[in-house]
Amino acid sequence: MSIDLEALRRRLMEALANGISPVEVFKEMGLNPGDPAVIETLLEQAGIDWSSIFAEGQGDLAGTVDKLVEGMSPENKQQLSGLIASLIGETGSEPSLPVDLKELLENWQKP
Repeated sequence: MSIDLEALRRRLMEALANGISPVEVFKEMGLNPGDPAVIETLLEQAGIDWSSIFAEGQGDLAGTVDKLVEGMSPENKQQLSGLIASLIGETGSEPSLPVDLKELLENWQKP
């Protein structure tokens, strides 16, 4: 599976500006955001080898995510948090979200 990251980014930005759900964009592009294989492919194409980050299957997920976006402005983190919250809500995966990651995303929402 190959995902055009630039097309996905453009379409997500357009959708967010027009009140369209990010999940709808994923579906429109033939992607299931609840499918771990899709997420793994997105990460791989973005140059992130998740297995090397968590070689033993465990790790500080929130800390890793925070490091990945450390150069982002607070406004961009707030937008990213909103996007992630929307995806989580629409895919019904909130109950499985680790507490530390949930807290990190909530902190990004604060002005």
